[in-house]
Amino acid sequence: MNMWNTNPEEVMILKIDGIDYPVKKVTNLDTEYEVFAEKERTAGGQMRMTVLTHKRTWIVETGHLIPDDAYDIIDALRSIGFTKCQMKLDIFVDFIDVYVNIIGDERVQFGKNGEWYNDGRILTLEIEEA
Repeated sequence: MNMWNTNPEEVMILKIDGIDYPVKKVTNLDTEYEVFAEKERTAGGQMRMTVLTHKRTWIVETGHLIPDDAYDIIDALRSIGFTKCQMKLDIFVDFIDVYVNIIGDERVQFGKNGEWYNDGRILTLEIEEA
């Protein structure tokens, strides 16, 4: 169950090679922060740190996707060799540059609107801010 009030169909869009791909049925979205800094302790034991920048990483899990929705994203990422693309979350004003890796592609069986899918998918994506 998602933890936000947004429709899970409208939480995330990937823009790959100029084409928008909605990431449908987002069920889990975790954000991690990585700080890039130079830090060292002084002789007196105090920490001194110069922060250069920080970047975010999102781990995104979808719910049950019909094969066409899953393979649209997979094929688009493969066609650009998993190089830089763009992402927009529902809380962002605009797209940001990211790198997307598929860290999970689980095959599932499920029914939707009276149709049965033996080859449905649950995707887990790792999306790193460029």
